[in-house]
Amino acid sequence: MERLRLGKIGYLNVLPIYYPLENNIIKHCFEIITGIPAELNQLASKGKLDISGTSSIEYARNFSKYYLIPDLCIGSNGPVMSVLFLSKCPLDNLHGKKVILTSHSHTSVALLKLFLKRKGMEVEYLTGNVMDFVKQKDIYGALAIGDEALVLRNHPNIPYIIDLGEEWKNKTGLPFVFGVWVAVKKSVDQSPEKIRQGCKILIDAKKWGQKRLSFFAKILEDKNILSYEDALAYYQGLIYDLDENYIEGLKLFYNELYKEKIIPTMPEINFIF
Repeated sequence: MERLRLGKIGYLNVLPIYYPLENNIIKHCFEIITGIPAELNQLASKGKLDISGTSSIEYARNFSKYYLIPDLCIGSNGPVMSVLFLSKCPLDNLHGKKVILTSHSHTSVALLKLFLKRKGMEVEYLTGNVMDFVKQKDIYGALAIGDEALVLRNHPNIPYIIDLGEEWKNKTGLPFVFGVWVAVKKSVDQSPEKIRQGCKILIDAKKWGQKRLSFFAKILEDKNILSYEDALAYYQGLIYDLDENYIEGLKLFYNELYKEKIIPTMPEINFIF
C-alpha cells in the first residue's frame, strides 16, 4: 500500500503527537516529512503532502485546498512559552526601530504585527536569523518561535519579553490557535477513506501523547534542553484539542486578519469529518 505523506513541524511542541508514530508505538501508514512551518505550508499548498501540520494562517490563505482535521491543533489558553516577542527596550521606546522576524512562521509574524499595530508602534521589519538578534546593536526587537524561543527566553541580555499567546488571551479572553492539521483536498478526492483513516491515526497518536507529558518533559531534561519542571510546564501549557472555544479563537484571529487586509477573504471552517 502506498504510504501517506505526513508533514511534521520540526519543533518540540509536536513531540507528543509524532513520538508514538516515529517509534512504532502506534501502527500507521505514513511517510513522515519534517520541516519548518513555512516549508510545510508550501508543500501542502502544492499538493506534495497528503496530511500535514500547518500554520493557522496557511489554512486561512488557502482554505479551498484543505479540510481541517477535527480535535487537533497547537494552541494555548494563556502563556505558550515558544512564541515570544523579545525587546532590548521598553515597548514605548520601540517606535521607528528595527525588528527582526523569523522566516519560519507566518502565523506568529501576523500575530506580532497585529499586536504592535494595536500598540501604535510603527517599526521597520526585517527577516533574518533571530539567534543573532542579541549581537546586532541596531536591531531592538525580535520574534522568536519554537525551539529558538525556548533558548532565548532566559537570555540575560533580553530584558523585555512578551508571550504572544498570553497577550492574545489577555486582549480577547479567548485561546489562540497557532497551528492546525489539514488534509489536502486533492488527496481526499483521490483516496477519501485512506486519508480519513490516516487522520484518525493521527488523532489517536495525539491522545497517546497527551497522557504522557511527564515522559516528554523527561526527554527534554535528558537532552539538556529544559529543566524537567520547565519542560513539564511547557507541555502542560500547550493545547492539542481543537474544541469549540479554540475554534472561536481561530475565527476571531481570521476576522482580525481580514479587517487588516492581511487575508483577502474570510475562510470557511470545513472539517474532513
